[in-house]
Amino acid sequence: MSYQDDNYRDNPSDPQSDRDRYDDRYQDDRDRDERERTGVPGVPGQPPKKGCSKGCLYGAAGCGCLSLLVFIALGFGFYKFVELVINGTSVDPAVVRAATQEMIEVNPPAGLEPKLKLDVAMAKLAVYQSDDGTSTLSILQIAPWLDQKDVKKNREFGDSFRISYGDGGHDIEVQQLTISKTAEKDIKIRGQNCKVRIAEAKNAAGDEYRVIDTDVQGKVGPVQIQLQLPLKEYDEAEVTKFLESIK
Repeated sequence: MSYQDDNYRDNPSDPQSDRDRYDDRYQDDRDRDERERTGVPGVPGQPPKKGCSKGCLYGAAGCGCLSLLVFIALGFGFYKFVELVINGTSVDPAVVRAATQEMIEVNPPAGLEPKLKLDVAMAKLAVYQSDDGTSTLSILQIAPWLDQKDVKKNREFGDSFRISYGDGGHDIEVQQLTISKTAEKDIKIRGQNCKVRIAEAKNAAGDEYRVIDTDVQGKVGPVQIQLQLPLKEYDEAEVTKFLESIK
């Protein structure tokens, strides 16, 4: 049948033309044929609505289970790390000294006593401190598998580690200092020419400090040595003598 047939010629006064009605009936026939072929009900003139199949639901459930497993794994990992920190921590002076000697042989400046040993998977830390907490010596060794073979990157990690875990969960307060100026000098330590940084700093109360730090190859890996002293207790000759005595 042609659209040119008089029976299906458009009527301008009819809101729905004969051509449109013809197209609708043709679409209905196609919808009926599709329902008979697939067995899927539908609304005439419209494609079947898409819904969430069982596979979709199972997939959503699977994603939820996976998220839960990831959350559990992260929680377990954090628990094991805390356990490592607890088990790897000691305030026994003999243990602190022994841990230090495993990293490097050092005689701390007078007045600094062994306060803390912290040994976890990432690093080992020994802390010596004065009774009033104003002077601190920290000796940190990065685990060989974490050594990035880059002094700057290792130093950044060491600073972050000391800030985050330097008290080992105990009442050991390390001065938080703001550095204003830094100078460098070469000192031979363990037969190596090492860059020693000497920084001018102040604590929150405005007290002046000197921060001396250097990086040296220890017995089994790179070791970071940091010494914080109030300016009134800083003696450059004594500090140099201390660094040169490290073996």
